[in-house]
This record gives sequence, C-alpha cells and structure tokens, in this order.
Amino acid sequence: MHDAELPPKLIPSVRSLVSTAVALAHTRLALAGIELEEEMQRLITAAALGFASLILVLLALVVGTFTIVAAAPEEHRVATMLAITVVYLIIAIVLVLRLKAIFTNRPAIFSGTLAELEKDKETLSQMTKAHEAAEAEAEFERQRVREERSSRTARQGAN
Repeated sequence: MHDAELPPKLIPSVRSLVSTAVALAHTRLALAGIELEEEMQRLITAAALGFASLILVLLALVVGTFTIVAAAPEEHRVATMLAITVVYLIIAIVLVLRLKAIFTNRPAIFSGTLAELEKDKETLSQMTKAHEAAEAEAEFERQRVREERSSRTARQGAN
C-alpha cells in the first residue's frame, strides 16, 4: 500500500486498539492475581484449621482412649482397645474422603480469568470480522467509484 491509500484514522485506531488491549490485559492480570490470592488464603486457612483440629483431636483421643481402657474390666481391656482402634480407623477413612472431596470440588484455578479471556477472544474475533467486512465494503465502493470514473472518462473521450 502507498501512504496515500492509508485511511486517515489508521494511526488513532491503532493507538486505540493498543490502549484497549493493554487495559484488557491489565484487568485480566488483576483478576488472576485476586483469584490466586483467594486460592492461597483458602489453602492457608484449610491447613491451619486442619493442623489445630488434628492436635485437639489427638489429645482428645489419647485421653479418651486411656479413660475407656482404664474403666473397662481387666479381662476386656484388649478387646476394648481393638474396638477403639477399629472406630478410629473408620473415622480416619471418613475424614480422608471428606478432605479429598474438598479439593476435588473446588473451582478450577483461574477459571474466572480464563472465562474472561475467552470472552475477550470472541469479542476480538467478532471485531476482526466486522472490520474485514467493512474493509471489503470500502474496497467494493472504491472499485465502484474507479469504474464509474473510467466509464465517465471513456464516455467523455468518445464525445
């Protein structure tokens, strides 16, 4: 293309497009940062609560187990300890399954950011298609004007 063929608003349009792209990137990065911070807070909270719960449950289990075993008749103490062990194992399995469910049911990391980027991609695709259609229409109009001029010139030359 020659400089004379460039649309007069090309440079401001490019600047506007770059400015919009930078603003979109900034917004998406900010959203990603917020999501990452939320995920970190969720993980830290879960770890702290899990650790505190673990300590307290262990203390309660030790004291409770000794109390039950001490209260049981001497001939049933072994059976009592076996029964308590089975109960502890069942509870531990239930808790592990619950913990697994917490991490498998959480939202995917950066899901909000990825959804917004997908919307941006679709919008840019639509804008590109609209721009291409407008360019094709403008080219068609320019071609029509050229043909009109050449036919006028041909008619004037014939006269």
